[in-house]
Amino acid sequence: MFKVVLVMTVSVLAMSGCKAKPGIGEPGYNLVNSKCGTCHFAGVKKAHATKEEWDKTVTRMMGKGVTLNDTEKATVIDFLVKYYHP
Repeated sequence: MFKVVLVMTVSVLAMSGCKAKPGIGEPGYNLVNSKCGTCHFAGVKKAHATKEEWDKTVTRMMGKGVTLNDTEKATVIDFLVKYYHP
């Protein structure tokens, strides 16, 4: 019985360390994947920036052809700030 409890405890602890992709199911997640993912295949991963820096980055990407309306732009920036801030 002790072995069963030990195995279950270790399994639960191991699974709790697994990280899901941030923000799955949020509107910002879908926008970042559909709009940014066409060029940035690996996703954001290591990028971390302030709201002002993300705004500049998204604005720069829009100048390179990404189409976002004002609401979509704000959603993308809010998502990036929430999950990829310094």
